[in-house]
Amino acid sequence: MAEAAELKHMIMSFRVSELQVLLGFAGRNKSGRKQELLQRALQLVQKGCGLQVQIKIRELYRQIFASNAHRRRFNETTTISPGQPDPQAPTPGIASG
Repeated sequence: MAEAAELKHMIMSFRVSELQVLLGFAGRNKSGRKQELLQRALQLVQKGCGLQVQIKIRELYRQIFASNAHRRRFNETTTISPGQPDPQAPTPGIASG
């Protein structure tokens, strides 16, 4: 039962695109509003989805958080402190090219 709760938690964090991928993978209708897609995806877990669907849920969940972690790292390394010039901005008075 704890596994079903974990899968539901994962599904609740999905965007429309992940919900559509999951529902398409499971052979379900993947059109509709987010709330409808979410309801269909949660029904998969409630009715006891197969191992392949469980693996797909975990795969989609990992992709979301791997993507978010990459974005956070990128933003942390490219953040410019207030008052500091942007190193990628052209320097006034110097011709580029």
